[in-house]
Amino acid sequence: MQDRHKPRSQLTSYLDVIDPISAQIMGYLGDVSKEGMMILTEQAVNLHDVHELALRMPQQASFHKQWVTVKAEVRWIRENAFNPHLRRVGFRFLHVAPEDVPLLEILAHSLAQNG
Repeated sequence: MQDRHKPRSQLTSYLDVIDPISAQIMGYLGDVSKEGMMILTEQAVNLHDVHELALRMPQQASFHKQWVTVKAEVRWIRENAFNPHLRRVGFRFLHVAPEDVPLLEILAHSLAQNG
């Protein structure tokens, strides 16, 4: 639980987060670190649900993949003060392919520089 307070990078543009099985948009990336993420979603989720999710990577030269797939657990759910139809949902990554960890670190770092 202590890791939840590590710095995260807030995004300047939304990146899609989808369910790779159904190909439906789950929500939009709100912030990210190599340990977890927060998404903005209209979807109903429950605390401790485990999801396989695909995160769209920015279209920049440093990202050689369009999507990174992770397995993540819902750790918290909060209402969004600006839009009552959207919830903020915090996920802790349970599994990220070793080759994708650097992409998440680059994403967090590049977004921190733009934020």
